[in-house]
Amino acid sequence: MIGKVISPRKDGKSSFFALVRYIAGAGHGDKCNYINTRNLSLVEDFPGLETTQNFIALVATEMESTAVQNKRIQEPAFHIVLSWPFNENPNQAQVEEAIDIITKNLNLDEAQCVYGLHKDTEHVHLHVAFNRVHPETYAAIQPANRWTKKALEKATREIELAQGWGRELNGKHYTIISEQVIAVAVDKKEREKPIIQKARDYEAHTGESSAQTKIRDIVTSSFMQNLSSWEKFHEALKNENITYCKKGSGAVFVLDNQEVKASNISKKLTLAQLMKKFGEYKEIPDSVQSENKKIQPKEQNKNIGVVTKKEEKTEKELWTELRKKQSQEFTELKAIQKLNRTETFSGSWKGRGVERNFIQSVMAVAMAKERRDLLDQHAQERKNLREQLNRSRCSKKKYIRNAVTAIKEGQEEKKSIGIFALETVKIAGGVGYRKKDKDKPLLVDTGLSIRTTIVTKEAVLATLQLAAAKWGGCEIHGSKKYKELCIDIAAQNGIKITNLELQETVAKAHRAEKKKRGEESNDKSRTRGNDGTLRSGTEPTRQPRLRRAGRGSGGRGRN
Repeated sequence: MIGKVISPRKDGKSSFFALVRYIAGAGHGDKCNYINTRNLSLVEDFPGLETTQNFIALVATEMESTAVQNKRIQEPAFHIVLSWPFNENPNQAQVEEAIDIITKNLNLDEAQCVYGLHKDTEHVHLHVAFNRVHPETYAAIQPANRWTKKALEKATREIELAQGWGRELNGKHYTIISEQVIAVAVDKKEREKPIIQKARDYEAHTGESSAQTKIRDIVTSSFMQNLSSWEKFHEALKNENITYCKKGSGAVFVLDNQEVKASNISKKLTLAQLMKKFGEYKEIPDSVQSENKKIQPKEQNKNIGVVTKKEEKTEKELWTELRKKQSQEFTELKAIQKLNRTETFSGSWKGRGVERNFIQSVMAVAMAKERRDLLDQHAQERKNLREQLNRSRCSKKKYIRNAVTAIKEGQEEKKSIGIFALETVKIAGGVGYRKKDKDKPLLVDTGLSIRTTIVTKEAVLATLQLAAAKWGGCEIHGSKKYKELCIDIAAQNGIKITNLELQETVAKAHRAEKKKRGEESNDKSRTRGNDGTLRSGTEPTRQPRLRRAGRGSGGRGRN
């Protein structure tokens, strides 16, 4: 059995919605044979969802709403995979026992998780997704105190021993001796370096020896015994169809066009050790090199730092390419979100209005956060490219001065949190959004309207953000002061208000906000939330609310 920690996406687009859909095998027929969750309260509140798209939406929305409570965790999703050897098929009870062992070794007993057993390949495998934000305290959870690979390997050995599966013989940290899981404790100088994870996976899934194992079996101590020069060393390797080449500051073996680092074969075969034995490194003879892979050093650009007219054209191409890439990414994200909404809310929801409203509200916030994060990422990419190009045109002193100014301006900006900092709670008549450790919600989503229960700047901002996420625009109802406060915040955050009688006031507020900003940036990026300075508002005599925009108010509402 092999356990593997899946690295998070490099582009920072990890999403519980996409991960849960994959684990559940949505759109892939019978890919997922068994699925279950732990420490998720909403699944217990709405039973009988295991065979519907609602199960996926409910699990993802709860994990996403928990994850947003801790802003310091960049990657809240922790994804691992367990793979069984060929012809081994665990049942549901064995899967649950395996999860018990994994959570115990990784210290994830209290973490939210969803897991699914896939049987779409020759090797049955189990995908497990954990939420690294604690569901009650919202504190960060560090799996196994960051020793995840070591702890996961121990868990796999314990599962093999408890359930009688075939045993992995090339364990790096743990092995099974006398029916006990024993840590491998050998002197580092005498211990043979284990094969790398990629080679282990190849051998486990194909049953064939990897290039690293083949080379290690050939280039043994007896093989090196009678070799006294680089020429004899290269000639001996040629007879085995192996090449030894210098690469960077080290060396690699090449077999069947596959490179293996010399240090992964043996410490005695590194370039430094062989130079002590054979003297200064000598290139491979032409007769040998012609039959094997040639490794050419990369040419260095001698014109680094010199700006030419040709590079100015490249600069335009870079901006065009970046804008095209960002536009495509945003379009793809909206298409994926639309597909998720369509699949989630398809079919009949008769008699399940409360459940539908809850999923719709929480999903709208989670998707709005995904869009906001992507736009923030795009803004950072544009900033990085702008700094890179400015560096090539500015003197060092001027560049540093501009960088310090940019840092000061960035520190003065206050990022809005709004709806993304609130937690979700089920209440009578709708979905409530409240601050952490507070009982009374700031706003309540009843489905067709959103009611602000406590009129503060933060509450109004959160209300408008939720309305924009659900419908794209909204009507506002309440006292005159409440409407003025809504208009000011909407103008600062680019949120559409559709009241016909307020359009002149809305336009005036937008012009004032535009003048206030002074057109400081020519970057046409989408507007995102911020906590601008607002005048205080007083609570109206009746609770204000936002309604879904209709035909008569200038726009059609949408889910």
